[in-house]
Amino acid sequence: MKEIPSNREVEHQTSFETTSFGIAKEDASHVLGILRDRLYSNKPLAPIREYSCNAADAHVAAGVPSEPIDIHFPHEDEPWFSVRDRGGGLTEDEVRNLYVMYGRSTKRNTNEQVGMLGLGCKSAFAYTDSFSIISIKDGIESIYSAVIDPSGVGKITKLAEKPTNEHSGIEVKIPVRSGDFKTFFEEGMFFRFWPIQPTFNIDPPYTKNPPEIIFEGDANSPIEWKIMKTGDTRTFIMMGGVTYPVDRTAIKGIPSGQTSIYWKKYDRSGYSMVITVPIGAVEMAASRESLEYKDTTCAYLCDINDKVRLDMQNKVDTIMADAKDFYEAHRLRQGLKSLGGSRFAQKKGATFTWKGIEVKDEICRINTGTNFGSNKMQWCGLETPGARKLRALSAHESKKILFVKKDKPGWVKRSKLFLHAHPEYDRAVSFIWGEYTPSGMTAPISAEQHYTSTFNLDSLPWVNVSELPEVPRKKPGVRRVTTEDGSAVYVPDQALLEKHKSSLFTYKWTGEVRVKSTWWDYADTLIAGPKLYVALDRFMPSDGTQTMPVERIAILTQRLRRMGCVETNPTVYGIKQKKVEAVIAEGEWVEFNQWALDQARGLINTTDMRQRLLLYSQYKDVNQEEKSFLNLFLPLLDEDNILRDTLAPLIQGTLALEDLIVQGAWDFIQNEEIYEELKQTLWKAKRQKVGKILARACPLLPDLVENTGWDFNRYSWPGQIDSKTKLGEKDHTLARILNLLSRHDPAILQGAT
Repeated sequence: MKEIPSNREVEHQTSFETTSFGIAKEDASHVLGILRDRLYSNKPLAPIREYSCNAADAHVAAGVPSEPIDIHFPHEDEPWFSVRDRGGGLTEDEVRNLYVMYGRSTKRNTNEQVGMLGLGCKSAFAYTDSFSIISIKDGIESIYSAVIDPSGVGKITKLAEKPTNEHSGIEVKIPVRSGDFKTFFEEGMFFRFWPIQPTFNIDPPYTKNPPEIIFEGDANSPIEWKIMKTGDTRTFIMMGGVTYPVDRTAIKGIPSGQTSIYWKKYDRSGYSMVITVPIGAVEMAASRESLEYKDTTCAYLCDINDKVRLDMQNKVDTIMADAKDFYEAHRLRQGLKSLGGSRFAQKKGATFTWKGIEVKDEICRINTGTNFGSNKMQWCGLETPGARKLRALSAHESKKILFVKKDKPGWVKRSKLFLHAHPEYDRAVSFIWGEYTPSGMTAPISAEQHYTSTFNLDSLPWVNVSELPEVPRKKPGVRRVTTEDGSAVYVPDQALLEKHKSSLFTYKWTGEVRVKSTWWDYADTLIAGPKLYVALDRFMPSDGTQTMPVERIAILTQRLRRMGCVETNPTVYGIKQKKVEAVIAEGEWVEFNQWALDQARGLINTTDMRQRLLLYSQYKDVNQEEKSFLNLFLPLLDEDNILRDTLAPLIQGTLALEDLIVQGAWDFIQNEEIYEELKQTLWKAKRQKVGKILARACPLLPDLVENTGWDFNRYSWPGQIDSKTKLGEKDHTLARILNLLSRHDPAILQGAT
């Protein structure tokens, strides 16, 4: 590495004698000791770094820069650390001159090699008092021993010489104390950013989870840069194989609070940037453990900050522009999204765009409420029994989405066949369109037109249902049997064949999840009076456009029973879809789902139930311990008690949590779409905190509790019961004290002295 020249000029205006600085011979051991022992703060890392860089320089000098060097980590059987290169080796004179003379270097006239200080080849002395040098040159292997002798200066001695057929090069071997084996191994992290990885006798820690490249420059970038997932948020300058962490506070020219490639406030991304600079571009400390932040280095760091940030923005724009469609642009955006919270985010005000269209975080969002009608976004996957409602849709970087237009029924099953054959897809998405009434308007408009325009849905890669694989229909009258080897076969079943020929069934309330027909029996006779029915499509309830899980009848009825709307399971008939009109033409029939919703409305729509539900919502976060504690205060509800007005709503609210009918109504509302607006209203109700209400009612209570020796704030904990704070004798005592004080000395209760 070329030394940066000094332009320093000195003029003397004196007639007196001038003396140059130097080192006295008798002080040589002292000065050399400082260079050996005090130059490096990390003594095991020093020889790893210095000899590895020397080995890489030897490969550059020999014309084999892409050849890996050899690294040997110490262990019990071979307790040494060594570095071996396959360069040209050294003659005896070169060994004696380079390894003995401090400050001597052959690399100060080139920026192809990183060395230049003349100190690195002695760095083993920072850790030990002796090490070996093995040089192979021109077929001769020479072994040298370098030691610190009693004089403190040090000597190098040739021990042996012999012919060899091994490749030329240098090996430096350092004995390691057993207690330092692990340290040397862990310092192998030094090599994690090396583009040409060494060969190791033991793979260092980072090889199990190597740094993952998230984003990087290309051949057109002004400088080589990579953003890597490391768990570290520092930026590193790599020069000649050595990575220097950048101290952004030391850079003159970038304000301390300004976001740069070196720092951003609250950056918790775990991403590092590694910028590879030409040898000689920046100056490093003599120990090569850090950069030297001189004016030239700071100016260079400021310059590459501007260039790299601009290059990142241009690369993002290029990546987005190359997307084949709008959905592909969303997938690419998700891959780049993780950069958004880091210091590598786009410049302020920049957006992701594709053909002039902004690519947002979500592909689409379908809201719900009174002005959105029956519009739905649905999805299905291999693990879902049917279609599921989806409110917001985002792309995934590694998994694709199948967008399906319903030009015919059966989109779920056909989509599943496609997903099974194409594992790169993880879900299918479709829409149910109706009408949409924008805010401020009374007349509805086409929902499909509105959402397509708003979210550019016509730019997505749509597939019609008719283009998807057809579902092979199983022959009637066969059942699935699992063989001993786990495979499935279908065998004839006469009873099942007869069932398939029938058109009218009664619901059994239980059955096999995979075999829908087991939930139904033949309907031999019909009950008198109104009869409940569902239309069946392959033994699943259907509304004519889509099927529902066969278990829905049992689930819906169970919710009605919890609400007290029905006492027993009603008789529910199933009618094959093609026969529905003919069957219900005779007698009095009521569609089951409509009947169930009418039963629920009769209870939920009453003013009394709405008030009870609101109370339930306000106190639903109260845990069991808090309920038990409040039950101790039931006497406070007497008319002659000063706390009655304040605590009555709290105690009654917690009692409402035990109301099974309210629990059932709450569960019904959470699971039925017709009550979406009511559900949102209830969830927005202000949650009540037991501890805060008690403290307001009785300012003396927190002090009384804490002076008794236990924590008052535990009564404001929501969620699960803490087994360590179950009700005890102290709680009962406290309740008795408050009950007495509220009747006989209200002034004390309010905190008066």
